[in-house]
Amino acid sequence: MRIDYSPSFMIGGYERGGTTLLSELFRNNGFNSGFECGVLLCESPLKFKDYNPYYQMMLSGWDLSEESLGSACEEDFKGFYSKVFSSAFGDVNESQGFFDKTPAYMKKLGLSLYRASPIFSKAIIIYRDPRAIFFSWAKRAVGVEGVNEYIMDNIKALSNRYISYFNGCVNHFDNPDVLFIPFEEFVTREEEFLTYLSIFLGLKMKLIKRASKPKYGNVTDNKMDFGKVEGYSDVLSGKTQDIILNDTSIAARFFSDTRHRIQYSGKYSELDEKVKYLLSHFGLNERHYLVDGHYFEPRTYLFRYPDLVKHSVNPVEHFRKHGINEGREGC
Repeated sequence: MRIDYSPSFMIGGYERGGTTLLSELFRNNGFNSGFECGVLLCESPLKFKDYNPYYQMMLSGWDLSEESLGSACEEDFKGFYSKVFSSAFGDVNESQGFFDKTPAYMKKLGLSLYRASPIFSKAIIIYRDPRAIFFSWAKRAVGVEGVNEYIMDNIKALSNRYISYFNGCVNHFDNPDVLFIPFEEFVTREEEFLTYLSIFLGLKMKLIKRASKPKYGNVTDNKMDFGKVEGYSDVLSGKTQDIILNDTSIAARFFSDTRHRIQYSGKYSELDEKVKYLLSHFGLNERHYLVDGHYFEPRTYLFRYPDLVKHSVNPVEHFRKHGINEGREGC
């Protein structure tokens, strides 16, 4: 009799932002998962077969054959997970937990949870200060020496990328099924956050020293590295840091220190108040709607397209009449 393997939660966050480190903690507490999945970013597992680089990464990251992954893609989401986990971890005890970790779930958090809803309902999002994220992205692209120049040359693209992930989860800051974890505090208060995770998931977890050789290469140590919290500060100039904070100020609640969160909070607070007013004015009290078959989050839509807020537009009607045809993101 085949065991019905299903994950019990997902992990999302910024690329290079701590998702793999968090995953290692769960692995050392008896959970299982491959490096990355990403199937919930697709309308169905069948469409995942052409969704790269995720499909190709999953072959190597989960040590799957083309045949086994292709077969899983013929199933619905529950069947997909069951076949994939069975192929990758079929020799483990069925009582062990499983999870699906993919950073990009943060960018489409509501839609990903909606697709996962017959299987699981909880998500853990780990976020990080934009200066650290920009530094990591730039270092990966050009090496340490050229990070300031790279960031300045690509500031708009990097800022838009960072903000797109913030906007993707803005509708869920008050969602009891989503736990947001600040990377900087997670690293410095690991045991305390392990308690939060235990309560959130309804599990008993204990702090277990990570393996001397982590499963995946971009976790480089068997302990928390405090130097990684603000390692960017020795390399990024003050001017570069100020520009990053200014350009991502809508996401000030993700800034790592209280002073900057307060200093730059005005843009978010102002937009948030206007969005709340519009949603109340149009009687849009639900977290999401189905609009002509499309999953739609009014709050997220208004944050992604603040020009609509300026003109006091009904987000549902705009999406139905214009947004769908214009290719606007509804969540």
